[in-house]
Order: sequence, then C-alpha cells, then structure tokens
Amino acid sequence: AGSSIGDCQNNNLYTPGNTFAFWDSVNCDDLAELQLKSEKNENTVSVYPQYNSTTDLHTVAPWLDGKGIQLGTSPLAAHH
Repeated sequence: AGSSIGDCQNNNLYTPGNTFAFWDSVNCDDLAELQLKSEKNENTVSVYPQYNSTTDLHTVAPWLDGKGIQLGTSPLAAHH
C-alpha cells in the first residue's frame, strides 16, 4: 500500500513495459502520473539506465550523471 511508504524520492524508475507503476491499486502510465497520485518521487527521473553489462550494474547513462545523492558514510570509506 502506498500509505506504508514514508519517503520516496531521488530515484530512477524505468520500465520497458506498458505499465509504469501501480499506486494504491491504481495504474500509473508515466512518472508524472505516479508523482501526482503518490505526492512522492520528487527529483525522480525515468530514463533507461544503460548498465555496463548484465553482471556489472553500474550505469553509464550520461543523463543520470549528478542525479544521485549520498545517503550516509560507508563504514569501509571511513577507514580509508
């Protein structure tokens, strides 16, 4: 249920299919409709992620450059 999601933003939501998303049992045809119905997904984009390979899921999509935000400090990064 959409009401159980507290915060949802700064994502890349993409599907090659005909249905973009469901929100509280309602079909959303695109990101704009999902944002309207959910009142969430600020700063979210919907673009093909263009991964390096099927095993290396780093994106090489230039349209995603600078879209990420740092959520916290990795324990490993603190030791380097």
